Amino acid sequence: MTVPSTFFFALINFALFVTVLALLLRKPLARYFAARSEAIAKAVADAAAAEAAAQSRAHEIQGRLARIEEEITALQQQAREMGEQEQRDIIARAHEFAEKSAQDTDRLVEQELRKVKKVLRGRTVDLAILMAERLLREQMTPDDQGRLAQQFVRQLGSLH
Repeated sequence: MTVPSTFFFALINFALFVTVLALLLRKPLARYFAARSEAIAKAVADAAAAEAAAQSRAHEIQGRLARIEEEITALQQQAREMGEQEQRDIIARAHEFAEKSAQDTDRLVEQELRKVKKVLRGRTVDLAILMAERLLREQMTPDDQGRLAQQFVRQLGSLH
């Protein structure tokens, strides 16, 4: 099998073309691949830095979440304590109010009792006078009336 000479020329021509092309494009291709390599290396470094930053941020957020849970617990405890203190204050104020109300009620009862006693004394005196008048009317004789009148006149005379 013989290969036509045109094929060899074409093959040599192609080899020369590739060689010339390689010589001409070696520097630009080397720069391109070097730049591409640098870009990829930079992208990998950036990705690694971003991953490190993300991990750092995630760690920071986890720390904050842990602190937030502690803060929530502390706030719940503080709210519980404030509620208990408020409850004690309300109970203390209620006791003070009840004591003051009891004192006011006692004072009012004493005042009303004094008023009632005064009214009862007045009525007792009025009743005693009425009973004495009735008794005098029933038991006094005309002789007793004369004697009382003379005694009254004598007392008036001794005043002058």
